[in-house]
Parts: sequence; C-alpha cells; structure tokens
Amino acid sequence: MIKFTARLKDGGKKMLAMGLSFENLRRLKDGKPVSFALSDLGLDGGEIGEIMIFAGETEESITNDLVSKGWLNRDRLVYQEPDREQ
Repeated sequence: MIKFTARLKDGGKKMLAMGLSFENLRRLKDGKPVSFALSDLGLDGGEIGEIMIFAGETEESITNDLVSKGWLNRDRLVYQEPDREQ
C-alpha cells in the first residue's frame, strides 16, 4: 500500500490518498483487513490512531462479519452509509 497526504489546491484542507496493491486487494477479498497508523503519515488523529479498511459483498455482510469477529457491537454502530445505486 502507498499512502500520502497532499494539500488541496485551495490551500486549505489536506487530502489523504491510498493506493492498494493487488496483494492488499487479495487480503481484503479473503476477509482480512488492511490497516495503518495515522502517525505513519505524520498525522495526529487525536483519539483516532489507526485507519482500518474492510471489504465485503455488501455493507450488511461487512457489518455481520465484524460483529461475528467481535470487532463491532451492532448496538454501538454509529453510522452505516446506505447502499447507493451506481
């Protein structure tokens, strides 16, 4: 994975960009998350120290997988973006 931050053209906010290798895509397809620390980019995320990326057939299947692994308590799910038509 490559990751970097860049300043947006308007000179204000930064953008976080990531590029996933095919190996990382295979890991995601196999149900294994990909993660990295914000400090790897020189960022202080306050309470958030790490970014974790998941993949699955649908948002519901991802949620069910995380709940079954004990990584997510469905009762504490704050926001789940609804499916959108492409």
